[in-house]
Amino acid sequence: MLVSQIVRLPGYPRVQEFFNVLDMHFSDVRAMLQLPRPDVGIDTGCNLAVSATLCNILSGISTTLYKPAHLLDDLQSAYLSGKAFQNLVQDFFPRWPPGAEDFPKELYDYARNPLVHSVGLPDAARAVVADQAGPRIVYARVLHSPHPKQGWTTQELNDLEGRGYAIGTPSIVITGHQWLFHADSFYFDSIELLRRLTSDVAQMQAAERRFQQGVYNWRR
Repeated sequence: MLVSQIVRLPGYPRVQEFFNVLDMHFSDVRAMLQLPRPDVGIDTGCNLAVSATLCNILSGISTTLYKPAHLLDDLQSAYLSGKAFQNLVQDFFPRWPPGAEDFPKELYDYARNPLVHSVGLPDAARAVVADQAGPRIVYARVLHSPHPKQGWTTQELNDLEGRGYAIGTPSIVITGHQWLFHADSFYFDSIELLRRLTSDVAQMQAAERRFQQGVYNWRR
C-alpha cells in the first residue's frame, strides 16, 4: 500500500499532495523489504539500506511536514536540521527501546548521522579523545516465519501496513553496547509515526498553511 492510501487527509489538500513525494520514498523501502529473493539470485536483505533510507525520510519529514511546536506560528525558521529530527522522534516515534537514555539524540547520533556521514562507523576521533564511541549497530530483519529466508510478500505488507503496530518486535533492542536494529520493524514504526503526526490537528493546519504559501522546507 502507498502511505497516501494508509493516511488520508481530505481536509488538507496541499498536505495530501505532498504525500506523492512520501509515496515514492516509502515505496523504495517497501521494495527492499521484499528482499532477499534467493529464487532470483538476490540473497541480501538490504537491511542497512532500508534503515538509512528511513532515517533520511524521517529527517526530510522533520523539516517539511512536521515543525517543532514552539515554531508553528512562523512560516520559516532558523533551526538545526539535527534538532528538528530529534524533535520529531521525541514527539511522535511510537516505541522507544528500553535502555536508551535519550532515544531521539541517540537515534540521530548512532543511526541517522553516522549512516550519512561515515558509513555507519563511530566518530573515531571522539572515541579516542573521550572514550565515547557509539554502540555497535547490527542491522537485522524480523522476517516472517513461514519463509525465514525470503522477504515480506506484497500481500503480507498490505495486511500489516493497515494495523498500526504491525510487528510485536520493536525497531531497536539495546543489549549492553549493541543496538540490534530491525529494519522491517523500523519501517512499520515509521508509518505509525506518520499516522500520529498527521492526527495532530495543529501540525497539519500549520503544514497546510505553509504549503499553500509555497513553503515546503521551512528551514531558512
